[in-house]
Amino acid sequence: LISGLILGKKATKKGYLEGIKLGAFIIVLFSLSTILIEQKLQLKLLLYDLIILTTAILGGMIGINKK
Repeated sequence: LISGLILGKKATKKGYLEGIKLGAFIIVLFSLSTILIEQKLQLKLLLYDLIILTTAILGGMIGINKK
């Protein structure tokens, strides 16, 4: 959420898109690390990814309005 806020403050418009980009980047990093340590993708991990994406979007939307 905090990184979404910071990114949203730096964006000029459409904070939700910046949040989606940030959330997708973090999810890709976490997914790659999960695959590298040879764990199975589970429903629990997919739920965490959804939470990460949602908070990044919210952070971007709040950050764009806090200028």
